[in-house]
Amino acid sequence: MNAHETLEQELRRGLHEVADDFVPTPLPGDLWSRGRAPRPTSRMSLAVAAAVALLVLLGSVALVRPDVLVRPADAPRGGALPQEVWVPQVRELDDPPRPVDDVGPASVALPLDDGAVLLVSAKDARHHVRTLPDLDVPGMALPQVALSPDGRHLAHASFVPGAVRDEDMAGVAIVDLSTGDQTTTVLEAPDGAPLRVTRLQWSPDGSRVGWAALAYDPEGGNDERVWAGVASLDDELGGPWRLPSRSSLGVLAARPDGGLVVGDWRRLWQLDADTRPGPLREDEGQPYDAAETSGEESPTPLSTDLTTVALSGVQDDDGRAQTFDLDLDDPDLGLTGRPWDVSGDFATTPLGWTPDGALLATTLDEPVIQRSTDRGAPSDLIRIHGATGADFSVASALGDADPIAGPRPDWAPRSNWLWFVLGSAVVVVALWLFERRRRRTAADAAAATRPRSKASGWALAALISLGIASLPFIGAIRSWSTTTFVVGGVVVALLLTWIRLPGSTLAGSRRAGLRLLVVAGALAWATQPLWSSLGAPTSDEPALPAHAEWRWMRAGMDDGPAIAPVTDAAPGVTSMVFSGDEGVAILVDAHDGRHRPVLLPGFPQYYFERYAGIRAQLSPDGTQLAWPYIDAGDGMGGYYDSDTAGIAVADLVEGTMRRLPLVGRNDRPVRVLHLAWSPDGSRLAWFGDEAAEWGPEGMAFRGKVRVAGSTPLDELDGAFRVLDSAEGWYVGLAAADDGAAYIVSGRSLLTLPADPETTVSSRRVTGIALNWTSASLSPDGTSLAVGMNGGVEYTYGSGLRRLDLTDPTSQLELDPWNAPRDLDRVEVQGHTPRGDVMIMHARPMGSGRMTPAVLAVGARGAAELTELRGVDDATGVSAASALAASPPFDFAGPRWPLTTVRQVLIGVLVTGLVVQLVAFAPWRWWRRRNTRIT
Repeated sequence: MNAHETLEQELRRGLHEVADDFVPTPLPGDLWSRGRAPRPTSRMSLAVAAAVALLVLLGSVALVRPDVLVRPADAPRGGALPQEVWVPQVRELDDPPRPVDDVGPASVALPLDDGAVLLVSAKDARHHVRTLPDLDVPGMALPQVALSPDGRHLAHASFVPGAVRDEDMAGVAIVDLSTGDQTTTVLEAPDGAPLRVTRLQWSPDGSRVGWAALAYDPEGGNDERVWAGVASLDDELGGPWRLPSRSSLGVLAARPDGGLVVGDWRRLWQLDADTRPGPLREDEGQPYDAAETSGEESPTPLSTDLTTVALSGVQDDDGRAQTFDLDLDDPDLGLTGRPWDVSGDFATTPLGWTPDGALLATTLDEPVIQRSTDRGAPSDLIRIHGATGADFSVASALGDADPIAGPRPDWAPRSNWLWFVLGSAVVVVALWLFERRRRRTAADAAAATRPRSKASGWALAALISLGIASLPFIGAIRSWSTTTFVVGGVVVALLLTWIRLPGSTLAGSRRAGLRLLVVAGALAWATQPLWSSLGAPTSDEPALPAHAEWRWMRAGMDDGPAIAPVTDAAPGVTSMVFSGDEGVAILVDAHDGRHRPVLLPGFPQYYFERYAGIRAQLSPDGTQLAWPYIDAGDGMGGYYDSDTAGIAVADLVEGTMRRLPLVGRNDRPVRVLHLAWSPDGSRLAWFGDEAAEWGPEGMAFRGKVRVAGSTPLDELDGAFRVLDSAEGWYVGLAAADDGAAYIVSGRSLLTLPADPETTVSSRRVTGIALNWTSASLSPDGTSLAVGMNGGVEYTYGSGLRRLDLTDPTSQLELDPWNAPRDLDRVEVQGHTPRGDVMIMHARPMGSGRMTPAVLAVGARGAAELTELRGVDDATGVSAASALAASPPFDFAGPRWPLTTVRQVLIGVLVTGLVVQLVAFAPWRWWRRRNTRIT
């Protein structure tokens, strides 16, 4: 027996002795059953987690849709006004408004900027947006709507265009808000001209509505003389009466018996229902002193006792807002001031009287409607969000009751408490996950840390160092806001892929795959704009796009693409051009619909320089682009002797540019305001001002000279004519193939023959001067199409005009196409190969809902060619008219180049993806080596 065996026997003997002497601790009999039973802590955690989840869900629902959980307050029997009104923008609405049907009595009505109407229910203060098909939108003003005192009826100005302009109908429409039934009273002047309503005012009992209107002249807009009358629920008409002067309307109030109180700012007429219709005489009116009133057209409600008319007012000597009560029983028509507890410089507007004699009013300065009585100080009644109360119509008979609270509409902004609740829930979940990770065993923690290889750590450190080192270079190229965005993207893209996620206990290879998936997903999102170019349809023949979009951008813009000069881009045949501020234009490719932003060197960049509608003009075939240029010298471009100005012409196919400097008879530079191509694109006509002398006040120019000319395209020629008879900036310019030019200016047509030795002829072609801003000559040279309102300023009247050049006595005539309304922008783009007139039709901002479009107007009406998106009043649009020979091509939406920020982000993500793949190989080698050791 060796020593090893002896030691083993002794050790065995000792262990047996220890085992024999051990006395085990007694265990309870129910240990096994208690061990298998669920732990109370698990049940408690589950119950707490369920309760927290339920509270978070209910809180989120209550904040997002309070009407689901919160019952609106009960309104009095007749209804009540709301505590708050939320005014939407049409683009905020998920669905287009539908016609009035079952809204029921309303407490508040407000016309929106697209012709729709916001109605707030008098029963539960819910918000409804409805549309009125015949609602008249008079130019830049909001349409006229008036809510009856009890809120059951809505009166609005009605206008229905006819098949031809002589069949236009205007009047007063009254809608029953419970049933949607409408009664329309047609209004006409004695000469048959439609009377378009400009003011509405209900009688105190809601049985009749007073109206004021202007006779509509489609040639030049509205007549300035005011007509007034009374309409009723049963289509009875009182009047009409015409005010004797051309001053603005001051007072309009309907009586329950069919009478009318009407006046300007000097005299007042109290008319009975049987007063003869027709013009009113000044000696029949009562003079009154309205000097202290605001002098603005606004509601003038009549009190329930028919003795007082409320007028708008401005601040008194103590700086307090006030309105005025006009006493109709006073022979002198005295005015008594009524103070209001609002501040600001704008007029305070009365909205209506309550049955108890309180007056409701508002002001432009504060978004609130107040109630004022003779027995106490004014008090806030309605709080308005998103607008002021000046354009509201209120059911004044509901104003004595306390306002009620209702659910917020879908377009109302949500409370920040929602994000606080959701953020708190996220924090709780994160802490719970952290606690679970902390309780892992040391072995699990060690296993979880193995997959991080040294290669990954070095790669992460290298990328972070590279990002920090590149900050000065990025900041020098782009703004620091862009730098912050890029760095934020780098941090999110990289840290999310290297910091261990809650699933870090996965196998190393699976976790590495998850990292690759995160980076690949971010890269797919960053390259999303490129997806539309994959398999996008293209046109073999150049064609106009079915849709085109303008986006405001400038060189160096944070979130914009890199913008190169038009000569560097060489975009090829172009179907459409948008021009705007900062000399940036957007060219739409005629083959694939790509939208390319380019710089037009020297394009006028000052806003006031484009009042006349300065545009970049595209040739009919889409291969040439012309624009005015100004090279600034000592100061503001285009006005000093050291400046140069003229016309720039770019060949979009070859990528070349030529300049034609222009000087006038005083050897001063000519600032070009209008350009026009001839029908075959061989000549370019221009019209402008020779910059003269900067006035001593530094605010105007003296001695401007109107000049014009026509140059061939192959050899640019700066020959010009002096136009002493041209009126203003607003002209319609057209070029002929033989070198002649036509200018519609004011009331006259100026003809510039091709022979420079021939005198410029002029003749009267219209009886009214409007803002002519575009023109085009037909391919056969027999007619002229003229458009208007293409600049920043507008004049009443609209439509496409035509002039027969074969008749020396012809006059400008309205085209039968009857879609335009007052102030609409009708800009002539040229003639199509079929002889139709191509125009751009748009509506001024705030004057009605309409999508701008390029149309072809012919004998059979108008056909839409291109829908325009993002176009505002100052956006220049020019289309290649010859491309209308083929149908518009649907290029599957505008295609934009990648922005600089997105390009940088794509580069970072691609680098991160490559580093991930490189780091993945050492991990696989490490795993195989450890598997062999195990």
